[in-house]
Parts: sequence; structure tokens; C-alpha cells
Amino acid sequence: AQEFDAGYKRVADRRVLIDGDRQFTYAELDRVTSNLALNLLEIGIKPLDRIVPTLPNVHEFVLLYFALQKIGCIPIAALVTHRYAEISQFVNLSGATTCVYPETSGDFSFSPIIDRIEAENPTLKIRIVLGNPKAGEHSLRALIDKPATLPASRLADIKIDPTDPCIFQLSGGTTGIPKLIPRTNNDYAYNSKVAASV
Repeated sequence: AQEFDAGYKRVADRRVLIDGDRQFTYAELDRVTSNLALNLLEIGIKPLDRIVPTLPNVHEFVLLYFALQKIGCIPIAALVTHRYAEISQFVNLSGATTCVYPETSGDFSFSPIIDRIEAENPTLKIRIVLGNPKAGEHSLRALIDKPATLPASRLADIKIDPTDPCIFQLSGGTTGIPKLIPRTNNDYAYNSKVAASV
């Protein structure tokens, strides 16, 4: 989160994200993701919680990812093509507290498999949907748009250990369901600095 903060300030007015008619500068990305992070804290998400976002390539995914990094949560890099076998394993292996998913992908509805996964995994307590929420689900778009009621100091108070995982990447899954590969905050900070210097 501190690495991102320096970047947001250095190039605040540059455009960073375009999704159709939605555009964000670095400053806007910082503001919107801080607001979302506070709203995620308010619904019960905590630092080091494992989160399984199974979202398509939309701006809401980017906003969610950076908001989770500000909290110190650990996203699991699931794909929108994953179904029960993969998502249930990710939740089970990681002890994930939260799944974030689209209402549908093509003609596939995610809620029924998340119902099943929730029934099988007592750690899964929070469900966030990109689309119209049903009972027991939060709306990702509403969490993005709703002005936060928690003070911004809540984010400043979060201490993120550089040696903690910042994400669980997936193995290729060529011989079965993908395994989880932890990557630390230090890993990503170092990779970013090396890439920027090349």
C-alpha cells in the first residue's frame, strides 16, 4: 500500500484505467479505492483475510484489488472461468472469508455454487456480487459508490508486514486443480522497482 501511495502522488493526474466510458486518473484511483477499502472494513473484512475474486476483466476488479491491498488482505487470483471445483478448493485451502463474483458469466449463475461452498466452509462469511445482490450478498458497485462512514485514519492505522503474502497466485493447473502460490509484498515491491528501472 505504501508503494502504491508514492506512485499515486507522483503521477496523480495521469490516466491509469479505462473501461468503456469509465476513466480514472491515479488520484481518482487512490480516492475511490480508499473509499472502497473503508466500506470493506465496515462489512467485516480484515487485514490478512483471504479473498477469492472471480471477476471478469472490468474496472471493478482493479478497484477491488487495490482496495484489498490497502487493507492488507490476500486476494486469490481466481478466473471467471473457474467453477465449483476450483473455487471450493481455493476457499478450503486458504480459509477464505470472502468470495467476490459476477451475478452471471454467459449463461452460468455463480450464486448457487457459492451457496454450496459457503455451506461446506465455515470460514466463508462474506459474499460480494458484481450485479444485483440477493439476500446475504453485498453489491460491489454499491460498496464502490457509497461514501464511507469510517474515518480515513482506519487505513493509516493498518500495519502491513512486507514479508506477508500480498496475493496467492495460481499454479498452471495442468495436472489438476491449480495450487496456491504465495507472493509477498516484498516480492511485488522489488519486481516493480526492477521493471521500472529497465
